[in-house]
Amino acid sequence: MYSEQKLSMLALSLIFPAASSLFHEIYSHFGNCCEMLENLANDKKTNLPDFLKQRVMSFDINYAKDIYTYCENNGIQIITIECEEYPLRLKEIDCPPSVLYCIGNLSSLKVQKSVAVVGARKACDYSVKIAEVFSRSLTENGISVISGFANGIDTAAHKACLNSGGITVAVLGCGIDCDYPKGKSDLKRLIAQNGAVISEYPPLTRPAPENFRIRNRIIAGLSKAILVVQAGRKSGSLNTVSHGLEQGKDIYVVPPRDILSPDYVGQSLLLKDGAQAVYSPHDILINI
Repeated sequence: MYSEQKLSMLALSLIFPAASSLFHEIYSHFGNCCEMLENLANDKKTNLPDFLKQRVMSFDINYAKDIYTYCENNGIQIITIECEEYPLRLKEIDCPPSVLYCIGNLSSLKVQKSVAVVGARKACDYSVKIAEVFSRSLTENGISVISGFANGIDTAAHKACLNSGGITVAVLGCGIDCDYPKGKSDLKRLIAQNGAVISEYPPLTRPAPENFRIRNRIIAGLSKAILVVQAGRKSGSLNTVSHGLEQGKDIYVVPPRDILSPDYVGQSLLLKDGAQAVYSPHDILINI
């Protein structure tokens, strides 16, 4: 049996692109996803650009029903922005996801003391060790760890938190059932046992470069503060920090291991811009 509210919001999330400001503009006018979908379908009270009009006209509600059924059959929870379970912290960011797909414990999305630990996929051994030490200490002090489930720093942070018996949340840039990064399905299941794995993309969505930059606003949004462990000039971590600054989050940076290496330029830039250097987990713990 379908929930009309969830099905309508699911349909809207499939029509509008992720992080669509136009969706939120129209939604704020109606304040109800069922009414919004009905008016879009009948071309009433909306002023959509042509490409969205085409998407509305060609949209088949059975597509949304298929995803809904797939989620029910595979233990994936659908949380819409109208649900009580939706994290309040995310509602406060620009263009919050209209729908979250989740496996795990929904209460872990509402933990007030949480830190995003982010950094390079191709991280050096030193940075991986730093991520492990900081994540373990945060966990032991009752702070949840948020990260993006990528190789390198993200994986080190998730694992250190799990090994310390803590709560960690992984925010994906692909569908929850997509095997990406390849071979990490077991880690995903372990995270879901105490924490949660979430995505705003339908379950089998393949990863795409733009997806990861879009999802970074969620990593920042769920966190009280952001810790950057290793970052080059073009690191996605800088994008996460940018969202964090817009959201008023505290930014912490591990000083670069080598100021002459391009692998750490992002850290130097953040420190120049006023981010707080950290030399031990205590530097974060005293402010959380």
